[in-house]
Parts: sequence; structure tokens; C-alpha cells
Amino acid sequence: MNGRERWQRWVSEDSASPALYSESLATAGILQIINAPSAWGRNTGGYLRRAGSSYAGNGIENSVHESMAWAGGTEPRYLICGCTGFFHRSGHALKMTLLTYRRNGRETLDVPQLSGAYGSSMIEAMWYPRHYSPLVQGVQSGHIEVGILGAEHMLQEFSPELKRFFHLRFGVNP
Repeated sequence: MNGRERWQRWVSEDSASPALYSESLATAGILQIINAPSAWGRNTGGYLRRAGSSYAGNGIENSVHESMAWAGGTEPRYLICGCTGFFHRSGHALKMTLLTYRRNGRETLDVPQLSGAYGSSMIEAMWYPRHYSPLVQGVQSGHIEVGILGAEHMLQEFSPELKRFFHLRFGVNP
């Protein structure tokens, strides 16, 4: 990807996309149900704080990932496997949670993606109530975020089959 393509990707997918808003609102809903952080309460104000916090955290995560990938010359997108078979494709999806491709096509540790996941979680914990530790809760949340990335990669890997299944089974237009 060249610089213009990376910028357009960030603007369209990472900074103000409907998916970013939806993910932030859904995350806030889950946090509202489990009342985390509890100091924010289970009221409208608490939900709005959680939604804003989630949106900011997602924006930070995406910005760190995209900018570091640009600077390091690595691929920021998930690229589906050209392989066949459930286990090979699943393995690829999970492997690419920790790895990415360099410009030369070789795999490398995806430091930009991991930095975005853990760094944004630590930064987000800084505006949580005082008893939350950016290091402790940030690392814990970073682990969860990496798990979510793995699940997203599995969905991306098998999205063609899922679209066909739902179209045939339920008559849903892809």
C-alpha cells in the first residue's frame, strides 16, 4: 500500500467508519451490563462514558497500528489465506493475529498491531477511576483485544463461506 492508500484506509475504515461506532456502542453495552468500571454506574451517564472511552480507545488503537505499519513498511490489513482446508485456514487466521507481511512478502511479528492493542488499552485505563492501573488493566485488556483480533481474522477468513451460507439458508442478500 502506498501512502495515499493508507491514508484513505485510515479515514474510511479506522477513524469514522460505521463499524467503529457500532463496535464502540456494543463494547459500551457489554461494559454497562458487567458494570465496568463500577464507579461509572449503570446509568445513562455511565453508558455514555463507556461509549466515549471505547471510541477513543478504538481510535487510538487504529491510529497506532496504521501509523506504525506505515513507518515500518508492514501490511496493516488481514490478507486471507490462499490455502484450502478448515485447519490450514484457521491456523493462518490465528497466526496472522501475531504476524504480518513485510514489503518483500516475508512474515514478521506484527509489532504495530500488538502495540496498538496493548498501548491503546493502557492509555484508555488512564482515564478510568483511580484504583485502575494502566499497566495491570491495560495489559489484561490488551490480551482481550488480541483475542478479539483473532476472532475477527477467523470471520474475515471464512466470510465468503458465511455469506453463501446465510444467503442460501435464509435468503439474505450478500
